[in-house]
This record gives sequence, C-alpha cells and structure tokens, in this order.
Amino acid sequence: LISVNHDKIWELLAVRRLIDSEAAYLAARNVSKEQRKRFKKLIDRIAEIGEKEVLTSKEGGKLYSDFFDILADSTKNTIFVHLRDTIAHVLTGAFPYSRKKLARIENSSTEIVAQLFRIYEAIEKRDADEAKALTVEHIDYIEKSLRKALKEEK
Repeated sequence: LISVNHDKIWELLAVRRLIDSEAAYLAARNVSKEQRKRFKKLIDRIAEIGEKEVLTSKEGGKLYSDFFDILADSTKNTIFVHLRDTIAHVLTGAFPYSRKKLARIENSSTEIVAQLFRIYEAIEKRDADEAKALTVEHIDYIEKSLRKALKEEK
C-alpha cells in the first residue's frame, strides 16, 4: 500500500500514534520479566550496531520493528498483537521508503534510538503515562522529519 501510494504514510502514522502509544501504556503496566529481558537484549543489540547505523542498516530496521512487536506482546492483549501484525505488513512497504527519507535528516537515527531508549526506560520504571507520552513524541518526530525530508526534495 505505502509503496504504491506514499501519501498513505500519514494515515499509517496516525494509526501508529494511537495504537503504539496505547500499547506502550499497557506494556508499562503489564510487561513480564521475560519481555523485559527481550527488550533489554534488543536495546543492547541496538547499542552494539551503533545509533547512527540503526536507520540505514537492514538489521536496524528489523530491530526497530521488533521493538514495537515486543511492545504489543507486552500489553497482554491479544488484539493488540493482531493489530500490530496487521500494521507490520503495511510497515514492510513503508520502511524502505521512510528510512531512506529519514536518513536525509541530520542525526535522525541517533534521535530515534534515543527515543526508543526513553520509551524502554519508562516501561522498565512501569511509568505508563510516560511510556505513552514518549511514544506519541516518537511518532510525532517521525512525521515531522518525514515532512521535512519531503519538503527539501521539492
């Protein structure tokens, strides 16, 4: 869908803003010890490959997607997991497009990694309101940066 109609990215981000932020809220309240270990392992791997490489590397894209998969799983709500699976199919088309555009924005990879780390920390602290707010900030940053990158193309 995204690869055919790039304007759908804004609709996708609007849906992600709602679903991912609520997932972050529920994850902070319900995350299990095993899920916390999965988050930590993922965060450690992001640190290993380097914050500047997350946006441009294929593995970085997978780690980004995995972060939100663990987030959905941590909600303890199977509907969120199914919604995330559905969104993941759309994201598959959006990732190459959005990563390429975001890579044009200076320090965007570093900023996105920092945002994911802050969301993770809020979940670790079980601060549901903070996890939700940080996720909204993250999606807002993605949208603002994509709009900037597209504007610079014109």
